[in-house]
Amino acid sequence: MSFNVLSNCRAEIRVLIPGAGLGRIVYDVLRAGYEVQGNELEFCMLMASNLALNMYLLQTRLSTNFRLDPERAYELYPYIHTMSHHRSTQDVVRCVSIPDTSAGKGMRLSGTKAEMSMVAGDFIDCYSSPSDAGTFSVVITIFFIDTAPNVLQYLETIYNVLEPNGVWINIGPLAWHFEPDSESTPPRTGGTIELTLEELLSATQKIGFVLETGENLTQKSISMPYMGNNRGLLTYLYHTEFWVARKT
Repeated sequence: MSFNVLSNCRAEIRVLIPGAGLGRIVYDVLRAGYEVQGNELEFCMLMASNLALNMYLLQTRLSTNFRLDPERAYELYPYIHTMSHHRSTQDVVRCVSIPDTSAGKGMRLSGTKAEMSMVAGDFIDCYSSPSDAGTFSVVITIFFIDTAPNVLQYLETIYNVLEPNGVWINIGPLAWHFEPDSESTPPRTGGTIELTLEELLSATQKIGFVLETGENLTQKSISMPYMGNNRGLLTYLYHTEFWVARKT
């Protein structure tokens, strides 16, 4: 993993990941040697990422009544409550370990000197002020852009936090979360903005980004699942869009 930005030292390259969710991408970017900050709004996500990224690391400081073994994850059985779409009985009772890797051990083995942080709150509220301008070298959005009530505000905020020549990497669908449902959902106060892919890429360039081209950089569609059972008989796939854009 590498980014063509102003600094050649990985630990000096600041990466922002809005919509960080359970923190796995934050962890992977940190292990690669970059300073990284995750941003997440949902409290349930923040609780789970805190468990995986912090409580396993700090287990020696916890009381003996609540000590976590960093080499032994929680064992969950998420498929036992339904019999649909299973190939075998063994798949029904299959165990899933959470987390699937030891955060502390992974960071020790990586030898990273970089730092990790997490900011709780709305992306626009947290990063749209003048004091946030030019504070990150890279922004990575994964299944995030379509969570915006007004995607133009997301674009402006991403542009704001990036330093000159900074890089925005995106992958995800355009399943607009706040698109009004005429049958059940009342219109959102202030309205919403949903764009086609063509319109979104046009707005991206008009705000001041240039889409990168070249090996592994050119904008393209990638079919990928989101959650689900990878051994099941039913899989939902998104035709996600990948692009790399540079701030000019």
